Amino acid sequence: MRREVERWRAALIEALALVEAELDFSDESDVGSFDQARLRQLLEPLLVEMHAALKAAPASERMREGFLVMILGAPNAGKSTLLNALACRDLAIVSPTPGTTRDMIEAHLDVVGLPVTFVDTAGLRDAADEIERIGVDRVLERIGTADLVLWLSPDAHEPKPEMAAHVDVLKVATKTDLTPAPAGWLGISAETGSGVDTLLKDVGEFARQRLGDGASALLIRERHRTAISAAAACLGSALGAEKDLEFIAEDLRSAGRALGRIVGAVDVEDVLEAVFARFCIGK
Repeated sequence: MRREVERWRAALIEALALVEAELDFSDESDVGSFDQARLRQLLEPLLVEMHAALKAAPASERMREGFLVMILGAPNAGKSTLLNALACRDLAIVSPTPGTTRDMIEAHLDVVGLPVTFVDTAGLRDAADEIERIGVDRVLERIGTADLVLWLSPDAHEPKPEMAAHVDVLKVATKTDLTPAPAGWLGISAETGSGVDTLLKDVGEFARQRLGDGASALLIRERHRTAISAAAACLGSALGAEKDLEFIAEDLRSAGRALGRIVGAVDVEDVLEAVFARFCIGK
């Protein structure tokens, strides 16, 4: 992101150099007449790119938050075993005793270059005690925040809870080293690793559809969005109705101050250096 904004800053300095040369050094023979077409050629692409970055800001925010995958199923469906297999380490306790997982356990992974959070959850059932019931209730409350639910079942018979319309569901048949997956289900065996790579590939495709490929994730912080929005407004003003160069110069300086909140101020020395590099003033 910084590299992109620095490129905008460099183009803005060149535009300011054109304007300041006309304002302060128009009597120099090398300066010549003001090049309005060149000014627009510099500023119009900047404005288009800034608007595009601002338009993509919601996707950028989602990229920062990541893609949330909740692993759901009845007790002993293989949820914790799958989380450990995905994370390649023992994050969750695996036990044949139903209700072992009480709290949600997260694993933050990179899947096809995208940030994905997998959440192991308490098995969904009529809780045997109050503590387990609290864990189940928390799972049910959080389902609506998920982007994708992995519904795990070793026999495809447990009814899954109601999902919000925006939540995708991938049906995953577990323990396929013991029982083949039914039609329409992705079969995995976390014990042997069979099907886990396919599962990650499918999750990556869901994440890519929701987040994009990451190329548009430019403005991931609110202060950056505010600065670019201010700079774009100033450029729009500079390119708007016909106005004196003094007012255009002030618009460009204001745009430079806005970009300066991200990559450093556009100061007088920057502009003068560009002026003297472009024109043979005083020589």
